Amino acid sequence: MSSPGARPADVGQSGGNHTLTVVREGGDAQVLAIAGGTYGRIIDYLGGRRDGWLLEVKRTERRAGDGQMDRSYVRQLLRRLAREAGLPAEVGERMHPHVLRHSAVTLLAADGVPPHEIAALLGHTNLSTTQRYIHHSRSLDASPVHRLAQLLAR
Repeated sequence: MSSPGARPADVGQSGGNHTLTVVREGGDAQVLAIAGGTYGRIIDYLGGRRDGWLLEVKRTERRAGDGQMDRSYVRQLLRRLAREAGLPAEVGERMHPHVLRHSAVTLLAADGVPPHEIAALLGHTNLSTTQRYIHHSRSLDASPVHRLAQLLAR
């Protein structure tokens, strides 16, 4: 069984679409579509490299023993980006890799993507797991803080 993640060789094409094959926890592979502009950026980033993990980190940064980014590294990266963006410290402290999944669900659900399609994207086998994400995002959307942020963004 392969470990979760993606390697440069997992970037490809299928049916005229650019794709990325990722291995989920549990070893299941999933083929995801890559948007055209993103595909070009990935190819530029790789610079012809075909080995290792898709995303590399410098040896001085936190990573798993085989060179793959670990969750701790990603958490630190998100917190640093939050600080650099000027977000309040309490927001930065809550940043973790799973926030990206919740953000994706929130955006997709708000755009009317059906829950079963969101579940497939996330690799959820049980729709109730995805429904919890959607319910959580809708309760956050109703919060006064979120509504205020929308007003200020206008």
